[in-house]
Parts: sequence; structure tokens; C-alpha cells
Amino acid sequence: MDVAILHEEFVEGSALGHQVGEHYVIHDQTAQVLNNINRRLTEEDKTMRSYRRALAFSEMIKKDLVPILINSYENIDVFSAVIRLLVNLTIPVECLCTSEVLAKSEVGLQTISELSNCLLRTKEVFTDSRTTSIQHSACYF
Repeated sequence: MDVAILHEEFVEGSALGHQVGEHYVIHDQTAQVLNNINRRLTEEDKTMRSYRRALAFSEMIKKDLVPILINSYENIDVFSAVIRLLVNLTIPVECLCTSEVLAKSEVGLQTISELSNCLLRTKEVFTDSRTTSIQHSACYF
């Protein structure tokens, strides 16, 4: 993974918020940082999807995005931004890249495998009932 991507991700991730006991404190710039991450995902290399893979390897979804989702129900800007980002992160692999082309090389096969594993891990975080109850409650605002 590109060192610059991981360093930038660390900086952006630290700007999202921090955990205090059971509560995740959302920073003032969280919505903007989430929107920047989402923008970067749409601008990334369409073949290797390095930025998306770096996000998955950093475990930002589990460490930051889920706690933000659970604790942002009163902040519509942050809630909307985290939902948009999670939608982007759960796009099926088949829609992200041309599997037939990537499957012709070892690097391509590795990319497909990593993207599939990233998607699986992203979906697994929704087994936490707190994530789905927040989404359900938010529909009634």
C-alpha cells in the first residue's frame, strides 16, 4: 500500500473524532473529512482501488465510521456524510472493477480478493445491532 495514502488516512482518521469510554466524540470537521474521504474514493485509481483498500486495512470502518454512525443521530450533516460513505464502501466488487481483466494477472487477482474481503468486513460491522437500530431510528426524523 502506498505510504502517502496510509499517512494521509491516519491524519484524516484522527480528525474524525475519538473514543471516550462508551461514547465517540465527533469533532467539528467530521462531516467535511467524511466528504473528503468519499470524494477520494470516487477519484481513486479505478483498477487497483488503492485508497479503498487502504481504508479497509486501517480498520477505519470499525474504529471510526461505526461509532460515528451510532453517535451522530443528532447531527444530520455528519449522519448523512457517514451514510453516503458507507454506501460507497459497500458497492459490490463487480461494480468497482472489471473482474475479467483483473483476473488475468496475479496482481489483479490479489486486488479482487482484497476488495472482496474488504466488502465482507464492511458488511460484518452491521451485525452490531446498534448500527441497524440507529439507522431505523433515523428514518423517523
